[in-house]
Amino acid sequence: MERDRLHDSALYQSGCQPDRLMQEIEIFGKMVLQMQQARAGLLHQ
Repeated sequence: MERDRLHDSALYQSGCQPDRLMQEIEIFGKMVLQMQQARAGLLHQ
């Protein structure tokens, strides 16, 4: 029960700043992409 309430408040807080949340997701996605590309580059050497 308490966990659900915390989850709802977290959703509400992220809903207050959707732009910032999207920016963080975008930055994280780019980091993952770069890591994958770097790993692929190492494998091809």
